[in-house]
Amino acid sequence: MRHHALALVALAAASSAVSAQTISYTGATYTQNFDGLASNVAGTTQAGRGPFALATGLPGSTGVSGWYAGNIGGSSPNSEFRSQDGSLSSSAGRGVISYGASASGERALGVLTTSNQIPRFGALFTNNTGTVLTAVTITFTGEQWRRGDVATPDVLQFVYGFASDISVVTTRVAALDFASVNTSTTATNIALNGNDPANQRLVSATISGINWAAGTTLAIAWDATELTGQDDGLSVDNFSLSAVPTPGSAALLGLAGLAGLRRRR
Repeated sequence: MRHHALALVALAAASSAVSAQTISYTGATYTQNFDGLASNVAGTTQAGRGPFALATGLPGSTGVSGWYAGNIGGSSPNSEFRSQDGSLSSSAGRGVISYGASASGERALGVLTTSNQIPRFGALFTNNTGTVLTAVTITFTGEQWRRGDVATPDVLQFVYGFASDISVVTTRVAALDFASVNTSTTATNIALNGNDPANQRLVSATISGINWAAGTTLAIAWDATELTGQDDGLSVDNFSLSAVPTPGSAALLGLAGLAGLRRRR
């Protein structure tokens, strides 16, 4: 019994360590093109709503530490992940998706929703600059990989907050949403090339006045909408995040740098 209890404690600690993995933000612009996402995952089902590390849901993925996803809003208690090119729909294509042409290394992170799977995906960033950051600029390319058959556009809705779990944040920033760009009513239920500029939109906005303290974690995420009918397949690519300190902090950092130069002289 004691060994069993110790094993459970160790498992809980390991799970906590995985869930707490974040991206260290040290002041330079962070970029992510998602090309490390696996391109050959026919489908995995993770027990629970998550969020799960992308490398767990999409085995073989690399370079995406700190990014998470899960079925936060769907009717299923479990989370589905797969790779596809936009040609799959319904239960064969739903969930958290590594989008891209078949076997291509050019990937994007996105979703295809059904009532069963309504995912959220995002990332965790820890402020390791040593100072308070008050504005964060996020830029990405929104890509559409599938056109469903609903007249209303699907939307990836952006949320953020200070937490070590993307599933709990709720502050909306509509300027960082991405809505379907192809809403054709004649050509429906078809795959699209998300790398085609006609199926893309550049999204960029600055979140001001956030008071991101040193050592704390910023969680960002996108929620997928679910509409009655066949939904569009939407994704995020070429993501970047940068942040700036308060003017006073910036001045102090500059003075500290000058003092260091004088001491070296």
